[in-house]
Amino acid sequence: MNKLTPNIITLNQFKDKHFGKVGTVSRDELDNDYQFFKKIFLKKVSNK
Repeated sequence: MNKLTPNIITLNQFKDKHFGKVGTVSRDELDNDYQFFKKIFLKKVSNK
């Protein structure tokens, strides 16, 4: 019987694979958009 093992990667490994290394345009856009989202989301959550 074949046992499947999960392929676990870190968040940074996922970002590197799908959005490029830190310093590339697509990765910088991803990180900047995430910081913007966090700021807006946390503001809305704290206002409840």
